[in-house]
Amino acid sequence: MPTIPPIPRFGRRATFSGWWCRLLLRHPEAFGKAAAWDAPLMKDKPDQFGMEGIFGTQENFEKCQITKLVQERAAELRGQNRLVLTGYGNFRQHHQKAHELMKKLGIPYEHRDGPARKHDWHSGWVAEAVELLFTNQAGNRKSECRVFPSR
Repeated sequence: MPTIPPIPRFGRRATFSGWWCRLLLRHPEAFGKAAAWDAPLMKDKPDQFGMEGIFGTQENFEKCQITKLVQERAAELRGQNRLVLTGYGNFRQHHQKAHELMKKLGIPYEHRDGPARKHDWHSGWVAEAVELLFTNQAGNRKSECRVFPSR
């Protein structure tokens, strides 16, 4: 079982942030769905945003590189919608390129190109991400989930 960083999550069923997408892609048996909002999903080097201290080496980073993991797990991910990509603040191009990659690989996922929001936990993106995580492919809510408004 992977070590869980202190980021909000909703059990084994659903998690969110770019880090959680990495965890779902590395450990699909442990996580049902993951959402990313405004994350540098297409990075190919650990050279920004504090990644150097987290991954240490390029070799270590490549074990967690989202673009490689999506390609390696494409067949496994085609069965059901497990990923959500929403909004942007700083990393719109990363999300647009991830959108194109997943489309090309035939991976079902939820994608929302916007709205633009401040890159902050309280900018309103969390409620949308949670709603999408708890909605099935037919658009029906899978379970009750109450989301409190951001401050």
